[in-house]
Amino acid sequence: MSDPKNRYIKSVEHALDIVEHVSEQGPIGVSELAKQIDMPKSTVYVHLQTLKKHGYINKEDDKYDIGLRFLETGSYARRRRGIYRSAREEVDKLASEVEEAAHLGVEQNGKRVILYKSEFGDAIYDNTSTGEFTHMHWTAIGKVLLAHMTTSRVTEIVKKHGLPSATSKTITDKEDLFDALERIRDRGIAVENEERRSGVVAIAVPIFDTTTGDVVAAISVSGPRQRIVMGEEEEIKQDIIEAVRNRANVAELRYNHY
Repeated sequence: MSDPKNRYIKSVEHALDIVEHVSEQGPIGVSELAKQIDMPKSTVYVHLQTLKKHGYINKEDDKYDIGLRFLETGSYARRRRGIYRSAREEVDKLASEVEEAAHLGVEQNGKRVILYKSEFGDAIYDNTSTGEFTHMHWTAIGKVLLAHMTTSRVTEIVKKHGLPSATSKTITDKEDLFDALERIRDRGIAVENEERRSGVVAIAVPIFDTTTGDVVAAISVSGPRQRIVMGEEEEIKQDIIEAVRNRANVAELRYNHY
């Protein structure tokens, strides 16, 4: 008998493939969508109509796009996470203190997910969106989360998603990644040095469940290199490091004791 854990419903997978492609490519027509995902046009059309009926797809001028129902369900999912409720205010304060973009991120299915983002002034330069799924090794949040996972879990994530490059500075070698994670554990912070987007630098600090010792989230600050680093050695500005650490500490305290 097949393992129930490895059994999937093909029609659901097809619907999710359609949703992902519409999210990335939309607004898009049914013919072009069917061509991109190599699926019969009639099948794609039926899926789109079903998703449209329930508000997950919107149609305008023969083009399909993501429906706002996802905003509702995503909001529910986020509010149910204790770390979101504990850290949101601290992320807002952090963005105001350093006058850059601040983020709260978690891991799901081996990807870094942004739960919340707060911006200050022209900090929108970073261009990261709430709900964004990204390869863990591309980002400061992802790397600091990986650094506090077991070796077997990190290996599992690398095996599943690989180590693709986003820029010329992205870590693409498994041994290099493990070396970087060891340095992150020693230092207590992770730095994203233009590894996801050229010109963007970020710093992240983990948040732990003190009962289990597991990492549950991370808080970060990101912005253009010239505003985040200083000096000939281009070290992260110390006031930014301290601000991220302080806000992560308060969020961790709230998460574990309130």
